[in-house]
Amino acid sequence: MRVLVEHLGADMADTVAVGDAAADIPMFECCGTSVCMGSGGEEAKAAADWATTDVDDDGMWNAFSHLGLI
Repeated sequence: MRVLVEHLGADMADTVAVGDAAADIPMFECCGTSVCMGSGGEEAKAAADWATTDVDDDGMWNAFSHLGLI
């Protein structure tokens, strides 16, 4: 992620990571904002800046709306 963001001339502080598992925690740690899906494990939810609802319960919509992206 860092390589792509740097290549684009962007700032890591402007990135958003969305995940649902402990394997996503390193991504959460390097991005400016992190969102864990509602179906995610407790470890991932604790590491994220914010937890949204399940995918089946409009989780991506709720996350994007919460972040002011839509």
